[in-house]
Amino acid sequence: MDIIIFFLIFFLGFIFVDTFKSKLSLKDIKNLKFLWVYHLIFGIYVCFFVPTDGVGYWQGAKNLTMQNIKENIATYKGTEFMYVVHYFPSNYLDLSYFSGTMIYTLLGFIGICIF
Repeated sequence: MDIIIFFLIFFLGFIFVDTFKSKLSLKDIKNLKFLWVYHLIFGIYVCFFVPTDGVGYWQGAKNLTMQNIKENIATYKGTEFMYVVHYFPSNYLDLSYFSGTMIYTLLGFIGICIF
């Protein structure tokens, strides 16, 4: 499943860059594509070689019940809320930490481009 998600996200990044074709020069489009590949490689590197707190958030979300999620939404902030953010992709979609990291890599790239 991870490989399918990876290639889907890989192509979605290029499709996103192509939405700027009418507004940017070919050189700028090429630079955005390069930035996307760089961002993707960096996301893969971080996922496998840099221990981050995201691993704990992802695993913590897998251990929660729907009752815990309701309580976290209503009363908690910070770490408990991060469990809520990761609950749907980690439990309902049953995505791995790698797939989640790739989704957040795409979202980060989109944010950089919009900024």
